[in-house]
Amino acid sequence: MWVTLIIASVLLAGSVAVFDKAGLKHVDCTVAAALRTTVFCACLWLYIFSQGAHRSIRAIGSRTWVFLLLYGLSTGLSVLCYYRALKPGDVNQVEPVRSTANALTMLVGIFQTFSYATPIRVIYIVLILVGTILMLARDYGSSRCKGDWLPFAILSAVFAVVSTYLQRYGGFTGFNSYLTNAIRFIVVLILTWMVVLLGNKTKALSKVTLHDTVFLVLSGLAGVGALICLQRSALLGPGYIIIVLSKLSIVAAVLLACIFLREKLSGRALGGLLLIVAGTLLLLF
Repeated sequence: MWVTLIIASVLLAGSVAVFDKAGLKHVDCTVAAALRTTVFCACLWLYIFSQGAHRSIRAIGSRTWVFLLLYGLSTGLSVLCYYRALKPGDVNQVEPVRSTANALTMLVGIFQTFSYATPIRVIYIVLILVGTILMLARDYGSSRCKGDWLPFAILSAVFAVVSTYLQRYGGFTGFNSYLTNAIRFIVVLILTWMVVLLGNKTKALSKVTLHDTVFLVLSGLAGVGALICLQRSALLGPGYIIIVLSKLSIVAAVLLACIFLREKLSGRALGGLLLIVAGTLLLLF
């Protein structure tokens, strides 16, 4: 059962980037982030109330609340940078850069404790970074990507690394994971809408088409579905293996972008993707 759930989680997580890209066609990237986060939060909180998980919110201490707020803030900055990068960028370029967050987190761990630098982890970092570079190096015509998307994709990965460490040291393990994620995304929701309001981007809301709305709603639904499937599979199967396999959502994102968004994947980029897959699967050993 857990195998089916993790496959569903990977496919749903991969589809999020495709839905986001399709929903950004006529929408300001900040407005899109706010709308999508609204859908995600609403669906996740509905699920939490249906499961009765909201009752444990009273058990959260002041220290954990501080870390949750910081966790949400760093996640929100990562989300805003991601949408800013995805607006002009291709899915098969933005997603690999964003996925380097896992390798960067491991690299920081090695700098903190040298004994953390096992051969498998070092090879994993090398394969991920080399694979990402190959995916960024186009060898066909001119890229469709325009604008300064790369710095924002890198910033999205950096803030994701910060989020990982806040999660690690925040003491969230004793609480319902759905609840901590829901609280985190409430902070993201507030942050994104504050940016919309303070940036005088409310007029952009009137330019949101039905086409854009449908895809952003689908992105929010797919995001919640991916999270639920991941959490349920972790309850039924081997946790570490499930975490590793969940990182393969980049494969689903790239392949779905090629099929539905007609993004091109060069031979060099395909080789880079295979290196990323190889490095990820290496963590299973």
